[in-house]
Amino acid sequence: MLRCFVCVILLLAGCLWAQSKEQAKAPATEPAPQSAQNEDFRPIISRFPLQPDSVVTLDQFDGRVPSQTKCDSDGNVYGGFAAGPASSITRISADKNQPVTFSLSAVPDLAAPNAPSPVLSEFAVGTDGSVYFLILIRKQDSNSGGASGSSRRMDPSNFEYRVVSFNSDGKYHSQFKLDQGLAPNRIAVFSSGDLMLAGSEPDPEDEDTRIPFAGVFDSSGRFMKEIEMPRDLRSPDGPQSQPAAGGWNRRGSFAVRGNAQGANDGNVYLLPNAAGAPVYVLSPGGEIVRTIKLESSANERLGMSVAAGRLISWSQHVDNRRPQRLTSPPPSGQAASPPAVGADDSLFRIFNLQSGELAAEYTASPDLGTFACYSSGEFTFLRLDQAHHLQVVTASPH
Repeated sequence: MLRCFVCVILLLAGCLWAQSKEQAKAPATEPAPQSAQNEDFRPIISRFPLQPDSVVTLDQFDGRVPSQTKCDSDGNVYGGFAAGPASSITRISADKNQPVTFSLSAVPDLAAPNAPSPVLSEFAVGTDGSVYFLILIRKQDSNSGGASGSSRRMDPSNFEYRVVSFNSDGKYHSQFKLDQGLAPNRIAVFSSGDLMLAGSEPDPEDEDTRIPFAGVFDSSGRFMKEIEMPRDLRSPDGPQSQPAAGGWNRRGSFAVRGNAQGANDGNVYLLPNAAGAPVYVLSPGGEIVRTIKLESSANERLGMSVAAGRLISWSQHVDNRRPQRLTSPPPSGQAASPPAVGADDSLFRIFNLQSGELAAEYTASPDLGTFACYSSGEFTFLRLDQAHHLQVVTASPH
């Protein structure tokens, strides 16, 4: 009996020691909220302003700015440059050295004389560094004008949709065309190498109506499984009693918009472009395994990124498509003053990928530029200096 009692005491002591070690691992800048005792419990999260740590000027871009940016788990930034057959994506490494370019000019049939000009719609980055272009090519017999106007010109039936893939070293690998009728506008890569494509397709009950579509495809373009997505964007357990305005409705020609990204946990994270929408976590098997609520108000315009075991959402109060131009550099030899928190600042929320809990909040001044990446507690922004050179700004809370 005494021996059993001693064993129990030793077991309890070991559990308490392991728990104290795990708590010591929590990063100081992302305090873990306490467990909720009831549904109304909400942890108090302090907001920290981001301040620049370093600025690197890149001369090789000749004043060009990326129209889209992505990020991988290693902190590399991928910038998309739309220029027809010469459209390209450049990987800027975390150490800002030796950029790698993935260019459609390396695709033989797209670079051929008199070939139709592709439009870069979206791109995705695989966990192995491979890059996938989602491009549109206008059909030669499509109506480019007339009484139907701009809505007719953007009719998905006027375009051919392709996915073009590149190896991590920038070499062209392969391409495939999508079946007639599918009009994806979001692409992401599962760690297995399969693809998630989301957009719209014709309603079988009404050919003039398009409905949301999301599916899993293999790397050769073979359709594997449709993902059963909700027909509206009512947030689970949220305050909305009606579908979110302007969101996932049956008559939206491009119903699924927003951000999509594959993560190292094997899933794809999809944020539709609608007020109050949660992030949908999609498994390689084509199932919605859970949702993550973003603690956002209905009038916020959100972006999303996934890196380093974290989900990052941000409110875009500045134009996300163009880096900000500096108004005036600090005097020579003088450090830049910390950014003040103002009405035009962006708000960044950091969530734990596994639990979905809000872990930290940060604010960023527009002077930092356009958000491009988050990795291991550091934020990366892009901006233009007065000489029209692209600058990579690394920032963190101080």
